Amino acid sequence: MGAVNPIHNEGRVFGLDLLRALAIGLVFTGHGIGLAFPQYIGWVYRLLPDGVALFFCLSGYLITVAFLDHLQKWGAHGRAVFHFWLKRAIRTIPPFFIALVIHGLLIAALMPDNVRAASPLSFIFMQNFAWPLRGGFTEGWSLSVEEWFYALFMALAALGFLLRKNQLLVFAVGACALLAVTILYRAFVYAGALGAIDLSSVATWSGYIQTAVLGRLDAPAIGVLCAVMSRAWPMVWARVAASRVFLVTALAAVWAVQNVSVSLMGPAPGAGAACATGEGGSACYVLFTTPWFFAVQPTLVSLAWALLLVPASCMRPPRWTMAEAVVRQIAASAFSIYLVHFSIVAFLLVPALAMFWPASAAANLTAYAVLGVVVSQIFFVLVERPALLFRKRIDVWFKPNTFEPNTPAG
Repeated sequence: MGAVNPIHNEGRVFGLDLLRALAIGLVFTGHGIGLAFPQYIGWVYRLLPDGVALFFCLSGYLITVAFLDHLQKWGAHGRAVFHFWLKRAIRTIPPFFIALVIHGLLIAALMPDNVRAASPLSFIFMQNFAWPLRGGFTEGWSLSVEEWFYALFMALAALGFLLRKNQLLVFAVGACALLAVTILYRAFVYAGALGAIDLSSVATWSGYIQTAVLGRLDAPAIGVLCAVMSRAWPMVWARVAASRVFLVTALAAVWAVQNVSVSLMGPAPGAGAACATGEGGSACYVLFTTPWFFAVQPTLVSLAWALLLVPASCMRPPRWTMAEAVVRQIAASAFSIYLVHFSIVAFLLVPALAMFWPASAAANLTAYAVLGVVVSQIFFVLVERPALLFRKRIDVWFKPNTFEPNTPAG
């Protein structure tokens, strides 16, 4: 590892690609093991950190860095903000809508009596705003968090232009406000502001905290703060990034927060011997119902992941080019993997094709892994990559010389 200062480079940074590949790997593996071997879900919780929180932190960091670079190239102008937002929307929204349509068609063809079809609210990203996820396209909850964050981010950018303030300052203040609002929302849930809900229920935790938009906006906000620090103090950032001690500390923090979180979940009263051995499934776990766990614990998870952004942002590619190629391909197609691996592959294709392999959990897990990789890469080539190529055409409509001369963005 070396401090190569790629922060201002328009190319992809290997360390950040590595984190993206790690995030999708954690999500993909955790879902696969949880579906094939639900009796070991407790070990999944303990051994596999929250990959989605890492995704959110990365999104906050990357969109901030990309936006500031965009202003340097295209000029600090209102049209540049619209240009950036348009490219971001094309990057995520069309592939998501196409995945929703494919999911609906497969539901109609394979399981017409199934009620897991996606909710129409998914098309306006309101399926999980402050309530449990509605509809059956499970992956959509996280993209809803992302899209709401992008909207708030662009509102902050526009506000910075209107107030003629330093963009870094606006982003820092806005991210801190978003962080505070998220923690307050989770505290209100605990206090009963949303009505009588069972605080000890995993469903409550998942529906109102873990997968709700208002419960997860702190993670991308933390990513924004990291990006602001990298730009405000680049020399300090690079020096810390080059420290192996800091890298070990960051990894230890991720492990420690994960294990503390799991230790605050315990067997339900009267759950039986199966829970004592860790083989009783998710029903054996209830949440440690304290305000701290509801309000602060998710933020600590995101902060632990955010520490890894520092060394990752200045990490050199490995000497083994094959390893680099694999990591970059996984990172490039991570969005496609995420969109299709669960509701489409795990819940529809694997059960529909189960007649072609032995009836066993191991066979189902293998089929899930193979189909997940194959289907996601097909989706990437046919859907996501064309969206990425179309984004480049937009640059022709917004030429740099159509904006005002470049002005400092922060």
